[in-house]
Amino acid sequence: MLNNCSIMGRLTRDPEMRQTKGGDPLLVAKFGLAVERDYTTEQGEKITDFIEIVAWRKKAEFAEKYLKKGQLVAIQGSLYRNEWETRDGEKRSYHYIDAKNIYFAESKKSAPEKEAAAEAPADSGYSNGFDPFADDGFDPFA
Repeated sequence: MLNNCSIMGRLTRDPEMRQTKGGDPLLVAKFGLAVERDYTTEQGEKITDFIEIVAWRKKAEFAEKYLKKGQLVAIQGSLYRNEWETRDGEKRSYHYIDAKNIYFAESKKSAPEKEAAAEAPADSGYSNGFDPFADDGFDPFA
């Protein structure tokens, strides 16, 4: 079987570094990418998908140290789906890419200012307190 994804987009936020719980802690970084589709709507508008990225160990350290909101990066990795049930018994799920390789996709001179970075729209599922990474078994990394 093959599970290989390659995407390129702009970071929607700075990577968030955490550490796994347990006796052998692992570093993990999470961030989002805004990825434009190859086509436009009949009205001439581009469609943007917001994709969650997870990087482990050395890749997490790299992401936290060098990646900033608004940067254009290319990610190669594997697609995963996480499922859980809310306290009310409602089933939820989200997809994310486990980054195996992270590449800079533009020079530092051409990178946009932080204020011009893509923002996830209010209807992207992250509004009203919904956070797919809340209570994900990870502690904030200090």
